[in-house]
Amino acid sequence: MRYGDCGGGIAGWVWVFGALLVVGLLLLMVAGGLLTYRATSRPDSHLTGRTGRHPAPPAGQARAREILDESFARGEIDAEEFGDRRRMLDGGD
Repeated sequence: MRYGDCGGGIAGWVWVFGALLVVGLLLLMVAGGLLTYRATSRPDSHLTGRTGRHPAPPAGQARAREILDESFARGEIDAEEFGDRRRMLDGGD
């Protein structure tokens, strides 16, 4: 009796099947990971070019906020005026 035979010729097929099963599972895991990554990182069509749940503000409004933030940072306006203008930009007159 030889020790490397494992009881006959069927042992070779078991190794082949096991190797193919492992390779297939790895491919499924990689494909699932890629699909998950693509689904969570792409911009949604109903949003305005941004990922996430909140739509991006219009380009002009975003730039107005940047200018307001810069003015406040430079000390050109005080906190009260900054708050008032920020509320106006957010639509809360």
